[in-house]
Amino acid sequence: APGQGATFEVDLPGSPDPSGAARSPMEPAQVRIGRILLVDDEPLIGRAVARVLSPPHEVVLAESGPDALERIARGDRAFDLVLCDLMMPGMSGMDLHEHLRSLAPELSRRVIFLTGGAANPEARAFLERAQRPIVEKPFDPPALRRAVSEILAA
Repeated sequence: APGQGATFEVDLPGSPDPSGAARSPMEPAQVRIGRILLVDDEPLIGRAVARVLSPPHEVVLAESGPDALERIARGDRAFDLVLCDLMMPGMSGMDLHEHLRSLAPELSRRVIFLTGGAANPEARAFLERAQRPIVEKPFDPPALRRAVSEILAA
């Protein structure tokens, strides 16, 4: 009744079998938590990717290649991987990757490109040369999580 409140009782299932029953590869106990630098000029994409990956990962957003490079140049290199839009105004993901090769070579080997389709010949040639994983936009959340897990596990 109004003004008298309510009482709720919630019954939750017990913990899983402690004997070590098989787990799917995407359960939190199997996922290595990482710090991810996400570089994308589209804020909606950035927020969507962050929602898919956190938790368990920490996602740091950079809205441009120069913003990402500035963070890294200031010494913020504690990223486990970089998710980067391939085609952005000003500095493309291809350009950012080339800068990373000299500024933070170890990080340049842990880049996953997000792309709506590498239609131009330059982008196709770059992706073939770079041999980095690609996640197509619009992305499939399980495929994105899988790509991130593979890089973190390597």
